[in-house]
Amino acid sequence: MAEEKIAEILHPNIPYIESDRIGKVICKGLAKLAKVRPEDPVDYLAKWLLTHQSQINVTRTVSAFHYFRCRIFNANLLKLSKDTKRSSLNSKKR
Repeated sequence: MAEEKIAEILHPNIPYIESDRIGKVICKGLAKLAKVRPEDPVDYLAKWLLTHQSQINVTRTVSAFHYFRCRIFNANLLKLSKDTKRSSLNSKKR
């Protein structure tokens, strides 16, 4: 009976915990923890999570930089294309 109440209380959180942002990260961290077997597992896991978060932030920053670099490149390419067409039209008129 007590287990059922606990399951009812935890049930709404299960999808959240099983999400890729939490479940996969925690599983990876625990797997690394089991492999390394440090003296202070809580400290190790905490540091691993911070490092993992830093890696995610770097990946997001690089992705954002790449996205905006591509947008700028495409805008410049479009401008160059329009300028080239305009230039060729002006030379034909002369």
